[in-house]
Amino acid sequence: MGYFSNSTEGMLYQDQYCSRCEHDDPDNGVYCPIWNLHLLDNYKECNNKESYLHVLIPKTKDGCGNERCSMFLERRAIGDLFPSPPLRRTLGSEGICKTTLLFSPRASRSSFLNCFRGGEMTRTIRPSTIPAGSWPRRMPADLAAGYCGETTVQGFLKRVGKDYPNPRVCEGRRRLWLKDDLDVAIAPDLVPGDIAEDL
Repeated sequence: MGYFSNSTEGMLYQDQYCSRCEHDDPDNGVYCPIWNLHLLDNYKECNNKESYLHVLIPKTKDGCGNERCSMFLERRAIGDLFPSPPLRRTLGSEGICKTTLLFSPRASRSSFLNCFRGGEMTRTIRPSTIPAGSWPRRMPADLAAGYCGETTVQGFLKRVGKDYPNPRVCEGRRRLWLKDDLDVAIAPDLVPGDIAEDL
């Protein structure tokens, strides 16, 4: 039994006839062939695309439906297999939808992994910004200047070593100030001791 897609609804149909052909009449012999794996083998044996389509598509009296179906099969033969997004079908009686990935070139790796997870994300998403009201433990010069209440970074750097402590981390151009050191410089009465000594 072959699978055919209907781009208007984005669903995958498993049927005896092509869902894109509007002139199916099985009693009079007007139908589209079933797309199956042996048809792919026939395509490899044919010399060109026209002979392959000639073998597959039955001739009718008025030619209705054959042109549309030949275009459909021709697109499948050259590799444009599925519309985007990837097709979906319902498996089992529970109605579990899984992504169908039958050699689709447009299917991404994430959709491939999600079809085995049932569409649920197993990894928690962490916020990329610092929550309001909290400061990081190690701060560069711009954050340290804002934490100390300085209006400019240059003003903060001029007071480093006098009013403010030197950066605890100095690795080339990477200079970081610890929040505990800045707390001692800003309000020494509120801090009982050097909390950062344990680091």
